[in-house]
Amino acid sequence: MINRICTSPSRGSSKLRPPASASPEIDWVQCPAEAEILGAICGYVPVPLDRQHPDQAKIRIYFELYVHSNPGPAESAIMANPGGPGYTTTGQRG
Repeated sequence: MINRICTSPSRGSSKLRPPASASPEIDWVQCPAEAEILGAICGYVPVPLDRQHPDQAKIRIYFELYVHSNPGPAESAIMANPGGPGYTTTGQRG
């Protein structure tokens, strides 16, 4: 279960803020140093353990958000998932 809900992540002197459209259920957290160097915003999103019973137990899925920083609008979103059970996605963040 989510322990706390924040409107902005704890990021020290960083000016990064979560998108205004972010779910209020997201638990914003301090990013690991490796992600913070790359400009990430980090958190956990609650997801039903059993999608057929969405009001019962939930698990927390960790994510790192890297906002679009080039000039002009973003054309799409990229979601990295190298696949495989037990394979790290955050370990491949570079």
